[in-house]
Amino acid sequence: MFEKIKFQGDAFVKIDPRTKLLLVILCSFAALREPRLLYQGMLFALAYFLLINGREFWYAQKMLIVYLIMIGIDMLIKGSSINSGIVILVAGILVFKMFLPVIMVFSLMIRTTKVSEFLAAFKKMHFPDEITIPFAVMFRFFPTIGEEWTNIKNAMKFRGFAFNIKNIITRPALIYECLIVPLLSNTVIIADELSAASLCRGLGADNKRTCLADVKMGLVDFAIVGFALWLNIASLFAY
Repeated sequence: MFEKIKFQGDAFVKIDPRTKLLLVILCSFAALREPRLLYQGMLFALAYFLLINGREFWYAQKMLIVYLIMIGIDMLIKGSSINSGIVILVAGILVFKMFLPVIMVFSLMIRTTKVSEFLAAFKKMHFPDEITIPFAVMFRFFPTIGEEWTNIKNAMKFRGFAFNIKNIITRPALIYECLIVPLLSNTVIIADELSAASLCRGLGADNKRTCLADVKMGLVDFAIVGFALWLNIASLFAY
C-alpha cells in the first residue's frame, strides 16, 4: 500500500485549507461589524502574521505600509474641518481599512494553498461535486486573471503606453480601452478553459476519486480559528 503524500509548502507552520476558508468567513463578519481601531488592529495582526507564516514577506510588508498610511490619513482628516469631500474620503478609507484583513486572508488562501489540498479537504467534509467543481475552477480563476492582468500591462508598456497614474489621469478612456476591454473579453475564455480542464481531469466523473494530499487540522488550526471566533464574540459584547 502506498502511503499518502503530504504536500509540504514553504510555510513555517502548515495551515489546513479549511482553516483558511473559515478565516475568510470569520474575518468578513468581523470586518462588517467592527469599526473600532482596537479590534481592526487585532484582525490585521492575525492576517499579517499568517502571511509571514506563509513566507509572503513582501506582500505582508506592503499591506502593513498601506494599513499604516490609511490610519495616518484617517487621524489627520479627523482633526481637520469637515466638508463633503473630506467625508467621502474618510468613508472610503474606513471601508478599505475595514476590509484589508479580509483581502489579506483571501490572498493567503489563494497564494499558499494547492487546488489538490482544497479538493482533499472538501472530500473529508463530504461536499458534493456541485460545490467542489465550481470552487476548484474559482480557485484557479483568480491567479490566472492576475497573470492575464500582468500580460496586458506588459503589452501596453511594449507599445509605449504604460499603465501609470499619469496616463490614468490624462487618458482614462484609452486606459479603459487597452486594459479593461481585453481583460473582460479574456475572462470568459479563461473561465471556459478552466472548466474544461477541470472536467478533463476527472472532477465530474461518477467514480470515486483518490487524492494524494493529506489534510489534517492540528492544534495551531484550532488556535487560529478560536482566536478569530473570540475576536468576533468579544467585539460583539464590547459595545
